[in-house]
Amino acid sequence: MSDKTRVAKAYGASADWAARGLPVLIAADNGSSFIDADFRETVARLGITILYTPAGLPQLRATIERIFRTLTLEAIAPYTGRTFENPVRRGDYPAEARATLTFEELAQALTLAVVDIYHNKPHSGLGGETPLNAWRRLVDKYGAPPPPDRLTMIVEFGISAQAKTGVEGIRHANFWYHSDDLQRHRLQRGDGYVEIHFDPDLISAIAVKLEEEWILVPAVDQVLSNVSLMEWERESAYLRKLFASQAEVSRPAVRHAVEKLRAIDQLAVTRAGITPQLISDGALRAAAENTMINFAIVDVADGVEAGESTSAGFLSNQIPTGEPERPVDQSTTSDNSQPAKRSRSWRIED
Repeated sequence: MSDKTRVAKAYGASADWAARGLPVLIAADNGSSFIDADFRETVARLGITILYTPAGLPQLRATIERIFRTLTLEAIAPYTGRTFENPVRRGDYPAEARATLTFEELAQALTLAVVDIYHNKPHSGLGGETPLNAWRRLVDKYGAPPPPDRLTMIVEFGISAQAKTGVEGIRHANFWYHSDDLQRHRLQRGDGYVEIHFDPDLISAIAVKLEEEWILVPAVDQVLSNVSLMEWERESAYLRKLFASQAEVSRPAVRHAVEKLRAIDQLAVTRAGITPQLISDGALRAAAENTMINFAIVDVADGVEAGESTSAGFLSNQIPTGEPERPVDQSTTSDNSQPAKRSRSWRIED
């Protein structure tokens, strides 16, 4: 359902990853992840039908089994350390002793195999047409069900936590989130803890449950919010180091510093959120706590030059916009959030 273009680009694919939309039907085996009540309830709320295939009859899953075989041959077989499709085929091959790929390298190999090879290779089951051309032709003819809106995606797939409302809105990951609907609720009901869902891959907005209704609440400061939580954690540590002696920093200076960090550290893969990071609620809370910065980001014209003051008075600052130092890890105090309620961890199983 998500746009996977950034996944393809992050790993250097030459083609786009075009397919996305709301599935009409999902075929699944009887693995624990697929018979889980949470999974089935989420799928039902989205209006998707689940078709469970009988156990022990892989021929009824011929299409997906063939895709697994193709990806194995094109993306995994060339490397040592593979575990093969079953213990019989593996025999006494010392897979762990010969492991050579990191998670990132495996993800890159699979991505390139799908996007640049499989999608653009003539397929006998399609009469010689490539899967990418077949997708485009049929979407042009019939259309494709659009993916759920942003609010629905966060509610159904986001991480749950508790946060307290206040006069400035809700603080999460050291961002302030506010909206007119949230303010009206505060005036009618007073302040207190509410359930929120957030997407760790994109923290520009959160979903907030008011009574029985979910609303989308945007970040008050959008200058840096179009990033993932883990990326913002790293950027916060970098900004704390770069502007350690400043009380206020202009938005153009912050943007410049973050762009420098991204150019230096090549964070495209981190931003894409591709690698199998099974992040626990505790790790997510720790990331949120580490995003505190020790200065205010203030509005100054985008044309501000290095060395110009961003505020008058005793705490006025000189903002360096030259070559930044390398980022370092630092930790700071926590926000108001209570412990998270749940997490959704996914893994790839052979």
